[in-house]
Amino acid sequence: MADLNRDVIERLLDASAESGLAGVLALSPENFAYLAGFAVPSQEPLRWRHAAVAVNTDGRAAVLCVDIEETTVRHRLPDVDAYVWQEFEQNAVAVMAQMLRELGMESGSIGVETDYIPARDYEELTAALPHAQLRSAERMFALLRMRKSRREVELIRELSRTIDAALATAFASVHEGSSELDLAGAAVAALFAGGVDRERGMVTASGARSHFPNVRATERQLVNGDVVRLELFGVSGPPRRGRRLRRAPVGRGRDHRWHHDGAARR
Repeated sequence: MADLNRDVIERLLDASAESGLAGVLALSPENFAYLAGFAVPSQEPLRWRHAAVAVNTDGRAAVLCVDIEETTVRHRLPDVDAYVWQEFEQNAVAVMAQMLRELGMESGSIGVETDYIPARDYEELTAALPHAQLRSAERMFALLRMRKSRREVELIRELSRTIDAALATAFASVHEGSSELDLAGAAVAALFAGGVDRERGMVTASGARSHFPNVRATERQLVNGDVVRLELFGVSGPPRRGRRLRRAPVGRGRDHRWHHDGAARR
């Protein structure tokens, strides 16, 4: 299976050296996926199930995961050392500290996403590594993710094309008398048929509801002259996220106006 995203790791090492870091610990679901090339399924909805990627100044990396996700992580990263903590039996932070020590990161400055790690876990990690300093790394990650490699750009383009096609398929499948739920179901089916792994936060609205920013599909039936708003958020692996929005009237053809605000990103 795939290794870590090595092009991303190389840029991370350069940024870490410029910041004087002894290593970096990526804890958030988005930055775990950014470095590892896949998302741990239960990490985002269950925030206490810590998963992490640690990289030292030599480029040596290791991953942390909860026991229930061990098979997934080892399958995706067979050549990367995995530190597995037992849910309900072990403290994830203790295993995390062990991983950092064995990577030679027990002293010096470690870049950590201080806007993600819980305060309690931050205090426990600080106590477990008394000779290390935990420094804010979220801005470094944000700047890195603004710069796309050619591989990343092509992945984003591919995802955007898939979402565009799903939007077109969904609109073509409904008519006056169809419901918002019919439209949403067609959109999700087309997304998955196109190879998208997950749909995140679809917005579906029609008629007077179409001006609301974030609403879900209802049983409301489409009527002639309605403006229908459909916005899709697709996630696909290796993890990248895409967002596309389209509005079209019912019964008067399609206006094909696309709204690309935040169209796609990693």
